[in-house]
Amino acid sequence: MTNSTTNFVKIIKEIAQEEGIRLTSYSYDWIFRLEKDQKSRYIIGYQFGLNAGSVQSLCSDKSAASDVMTSLGIPNVPHFYFMAPEEQHYIGERGNWSELLSLLSKYEDLVVKPNEGTGGDDVYRVRTPFELERAVSEIFRHSTDLAVSPYQPIAHEYRVIVLDGQIRLIFHKERAKDPQTGEYLTWKHNLGLGASAVIEEDPALKERLSSIVQMVYEKMDLRFASVDIVEVDGTYRVLEINSGVMMEFFSRQSAETYAMAKEIYRDAIRKMFA
Repeated sequence: MTNSTTNFVKIIKEIAQEEGIRLTSYSYDWIFRLEKDQKSRYIIGYQFGLNAGSVQSLCSDKSAASDVMTSLGIPNVPHFYFMAPEEQHYIGERGNWSELLSLLSKYEDLVVKPNEGTGGDDVYRVRTPFELERAVSEIFRHSTDLAVSPYQPIAHEYRVIVLDGQIRLIFHKERAKDPQTGEYLTWKHNLGLGASAVIEEDPALKERLSSIVQMVYEKMDLRFASVDIVEVDGTYRVLEINSGVMMEFFSRQSAETYAMAKEIYRDAIRKMFA
């Protein structure tokens, strides 16, 4: 599937036509220029220009975002930063292995992934020094840095879409199961890897998640974002924050989810011109 055939591109074009917005496309529909009422705005990828550039950069850096959230008292899954050997001169030549092995010894079960990136690509669960070495080597083939976090026995992983402090959508990611055994096909909760989105409407759950999301909105100055929150042993903590709001797989599930995604994007675009 090319970028130009995604539901996201289709939705943006539909909204522009319905809202009387002149739309110009660049770079295979990866960049849009929107013009209305003598104002020009841009959508780049899934970034709508509502968040400051520094905030966007912070959210894309998993370990930095974790450090900031911890300092602000926002419950989160810790992410530890490691840099490829050729980049070590930026932080001193202390090396990675002793600290990586120390984390493995402490937590016994780790998740290793690129420090930037989404979708579950190059994400490894490791429980032995050999698995750790293989995962780190593989990631450093493609990335200059990585993040390591303790593996979490996740009961539910929720995605919360927030726009100017208001929760617009909550769904949990239901992993696919083997029809015969009933076992999960993967430990990852990514929609792009076969999980499905189950919309949550329980007021009690919304209230629990809202307290965390409100902290993210107020303390990190995020206007439009998707916040991934995991439930572990009855507690809730932020796994990742995405300042680019991607609802591609969600919008493909049904006509209802397509309409829900479209209305959220419509309101974000209206705020761009407010």
